Amino acid sequence: MVDQIPRLSLPETGAGDLAEVLVAGALSLVPGVGGWLSSGVQKVFAQQEQERVYAYLNEIAAVVNALIEGRDDLSPERLAETPEFYDAAAKAVRIATMTSSREKHRMLQNALYHVGLATADDVGADLRSVFLRCIEDLTDTHIRMLREFAQHGEAYKYIADLAPIAGGEAEAHIFAADLQVRGLIEERPIFTRQPGGSMTVFADAVKGGSRISALGTEFLNFIAGPFG
Repeated sequence: MVDQIPRLSLPETGAGDLAEVLVAGALSLVPGVGGWLSSGVQKVFAQQEQERVYAYLNEIAAVVNALIEGRDDLSPERLAETPEFYDAAAKAVRIATMTSSREKHRMLQNALYHVGLATADDVGADLRSVFLRCIEDLTDTHIRMLREFAQHGEAYKYIADLAPIAGGEAEAHIFAADLQVRGLIEERPIFTRQPGGSMTVFADAVKGGSRISALGTEFLNFIAGPFG
């Protein structure tokens, strides 16, 4: 079951009023939605949006505090003025407000922590954007499966063996396909091309299986850190 972020009790604010207006406009675009839904539900949606924004601002504050603790060369102002950190934080806020998964929130915190420490320098700005999109698109089950592949290192693992994680063998293949299309896992190669153009089929190719890729390992490092 997905771990949910706690609900916060928030005061009425101008930002909340603005959120209600924006939500009302979005609901009015839904075909068949009458005035009752747009006026009766907008406040509920706006409150939920506001709660999530406040909650994630608290989470960003925790990241900033962890980054500047014991360091005289780093401050909240300096972090805010760093384009890489600001860009990543802005994207993280958008993602965080669209999910109630605590696991995703922790991954976003760890990602920001690495960006703030500049330990993500080897991960270019474009790849950071791709990794953040992976956090947004992939489910907690995807991540659990990827971590299971990581446990086996370079060894190939049958996707069917991950059925207990995914809820069934068919589901495991669906989740694995998502990971593979993003380059986070790779299938066992069937053949290799030799100099001169000849091909050699691997003797164990019929065994099948997949393993985590170098990119998958890099992604897991990007989302791992002090926030769990």
